[in-house]
Amino acid sequence: MATKRTPAVEQKPMAYVEIGYQGYLVPLADGQRLVGILAGAVKANQRYRDRGLVYEVEHPADPVEVSLSMARPNQVVSVRGDVGESRQQGTVQLGHEPLKITGPSR
Repeated sequence: MATKRTPAVEQKPMAYVEIGYQGYLVPLADGQRLVGILAGAVKANQRYRDRGLVYEVEHPADPVEVSLSMARPNQVVSVRGDVGESRQQGTVQLGHEPLKITGPSR
């Protein structure tokens, strides 16, 4: 018996969250929690000094720049290969494969 597979992105409302200059596509509920958490965060740097590990925060502390916008399933496209090539050849809309959200590549 065959079942119809639907992409993960169509199963839940999605949100586009920008943190600084980086953007991430996450489920809407997670995005709302993430923005709420980061609203109270301040930028910091981790450094080693003579007394060990310290966290430097400038005073007055700059808040984290974060924004959230809704993303409809038909707005999400998958880019394959080199980003420059995909812009010339067009993008492929998701519809047959689930969207996999992963962390940054290392």
